[in-house]
Amino acid sequence: MNTPCGLKTLADTFSVLRPTIVRPNLILPTTCAPVALTTTVHSQNATGFNWSAVGGSSVITLPTDSQPSISLNTPGTYTIQLQAQGCCSAPTSDCTWDTTVTVFSGPTITKTPIPDFCGSGNFNPLNYFNIAGGTINSYSWTFPGGSPSTSTSSNPGNVSYNSTGTYIVSLLINTPCGPQTIVDTFSVLRPTTILPNIALLSTCPPTTFIPDVNSHNSTGFNWTVVGGSSTVTLPTDSQPSISINAAGNYTISVAAQGCCTDPASDCTWDTTVTVFQTINLNKTPVNDFCGSATINPGNIISASGNITTYSWAFPGGSPSSSSSASPGQISYPNPGTFIFSLTVTGPCGTKSLSDTFIVAPPTRVSPVSNLPGICTPVNFNPTVHSLNANGFQWSVISGLATITLPTDSQPAINVITAGAVTIGLNATGCCTDPQSDCSWDTTFTLFEGPSISISPFPQFCDTARFNPVTFFSLGGAISTYSWSFPGGTPATSTVANPGQIYFANPGQYPISLTLTGSCGTLTKSDTLFVGAPTSLNISPSTLFGCDSLTIYFANSSPANQTYIWNSTGGAFVNGTSTTSNEPYIFFNAPGAYAVNVEAFSAGCPSLPGNFVLNIGEAPNLNFTQSSPDICDTVFYAFSDYFNLTPAISDSGYAWTLLLNGAQIFTNNSSNPPPYQVSVYGTYVAIASAWNACDNTSHRHFYTFATSYINLTTGYFDLHWYSSVKFKCNTKRRNLDME
Repeated sequence: MNTPCGLKTLADTFSVLRPTIVRPNLILPTTCAPVALTTTVHSQNATGFNWSAVGGSSVITLPTDSQPSISLNTPGTYTIQLQAQGCCSAPTSDCTWDTTVTVFSGPTITKTPIPDFCGSGNFNPLNYFNIAGGTINSYSWTFPGGSPSTSTSSNPGNVSYNSTGTYIVSLLINTPCGPQTIVDTFSVLRPTTILPNIALLSTCPPTTFIPDVNSHNSTGFNWTVVGGSSTVTLPTDSQPSISINAAGNYTISVAAQGCCTDPASDCTWDTTVTVFQTINLNKTPVNDFCGSATINPGNIISASGNITTYSWAFPGGSPSSSSSASPGQISYPNPGTFIFSLTVTGPCGTKSLSDTFIVAPPTRVSPVSNLPGICTPVNFNPTVHSLNANGFQWSVISGLATITLPTDSQPAINVITAGAVTIGLNATGCCTDPQSDCSWDTTFTLFEGPSISISPFPQFCDTARFNPVTFFSLGGAISTYSWSFPGGTPATSTVANPGQIYFANPGQYPISLTLTGSCGTLTKSDTLFVGAPTSLNISPSTLFGCDSLTIYFANSSPANQTYIWNSTGGAFVNGTSTTSNEPYIFFNAPGAYAVNVEAFSAGCPSLPGNFVLNIGEAPNLNFTQSSPDICDTVFYAFSDYFNLTPAISDSGYAWTLLLNGAQIFTNNSSNPPPYQVSVYGTYVAIASAWNACDNTSHRHFYTFATSYINLTTGYFDLHWYSSVKFKCNTKRRNLDME
């Protein structure tokens, strides 16, 4: 357009659409619920779709799609609709569409298995085929082999089967949803029969057999045995193992399992079996006899079971045989070894049993003692001559003896004590015949050799008088006595009691006795001590020493004396002891000591002695301190400057003061009094001490110029250096103390 202001142009575009048209194509695969429909839409000028279904139960998947999935789940009539979206409103548009669909339901068919029949069968198949719901257009039943063999009725009625076999029953039904078929199978079984075959291997227990069964139409078996003792292995098998363990009557039964109930069936079977008792023979051991024997074999061998014949044999007996079950008494008049036997016969076979016994001769024992002598101790081994003894038992009837191996034929017998001894012997296993001699004994007397026991003799002093028989205990067989007392009066004797023997002088005297008898000679002796009166003659090497000391005690006392020494604080050295004759005793410290000794002589009183000794120590003076400051006057005390050790060992003292060389004070006590020093000058203090071991002294010098102390001992000099100050008002002088 043109305007005063210029030319302007504006343009736009539009379309003329074709009318909207929808033409769905519905594909119904079946008319039986549930059914799934598929659709295809032929459309023109539609921007989208909206599907819906009315009636029954339905589900639309993707309802706005051109090809949704529509599920019709239950029977009924459904209206399926389609609405196009973006529909053009021209009069020629066709924007909606619908259709009606009818869905049917098919019948439900289930079956109960038709049972098998026995011999014949008569049943209504409808009792086993269950049809529920739905629409059925027609029925078609078939019963091949049955009467009738077909039917088109919904209820075919009873169908009969008169022959054994396996049969099929089928039903075909036609419905709007299509045909359906159901089939079942059953059997008409033969009547059940069982015909076992039993072959009993033995009629004597234990016996085992396996029966064999000829059977028709049985699914299994159940075997049982009644009576006695039995075992069935695999009782449900057609060929079980049956064991009969004891004699008796047994009923063996079998019942068929799965038995057909037709009247012609024979489902059980039984038979009776008799098993005889096995022959058993037992015996009681027969004791041996002595001299002769009478036995009843029926009391010794017992027989049981099914027995038809008996056969006894008694060789050497009277009678020698028998065919009776109880043969009675059998006699055996002579010694020997005899066998008797029994043989029996019965349905279960033949058995034999025998036994042996002995008729022994009378028992006799005749020992030989073999005693080697009559003196104890004696050991001997008797020898036994015996007949029909199986052992021996030796014993000591009286007296004292021991027996080794008392059950042996040659025991060892030991006799220690003199006297009469009786030894006995009893035969074991003795035959009790009156002619038997089963025991034996013998008595013998044994003597003992001389014996002497000596008690300790008393000890005498200076002289002795005693009877030795008091101290000698004698025993055994004694015929002679021989006493010996050298040095005594008398010196010998040949009588049992020699009386008092006198010894006039000290000494050691052997006393002996010799005894002689039938069993030997014995001599024993002991020593008599007659002591000299005790005396001491002992000399110590010294009784004084310094610091330490070893003392030797020389002893010239009489011989045959003993000693006990005692020393407190001393030690025995050089191999000596408290019982030495001449000991060495060592003391290691100063002091006063005592040594005691006691001497002993056999039979005499002891004698004591003692020695006192002293061990000294050299005195030792010590300068204890320097002089103090001195002005005008001072009391000089020696104890302030000197110390003496040991004080107990001091024998003498000397305390001296010198002034300018002149003595102004002296004292000899152990602790001198103080001395007043009041004059200026040079002073010398002298301290001295001495004893048996040594002496010592000190000088103490002090002046205004120098103070000097000199300490001299027996062994060394000591010097002290110090400064001594003297004060007098304001004056001070220094002194050196040395």
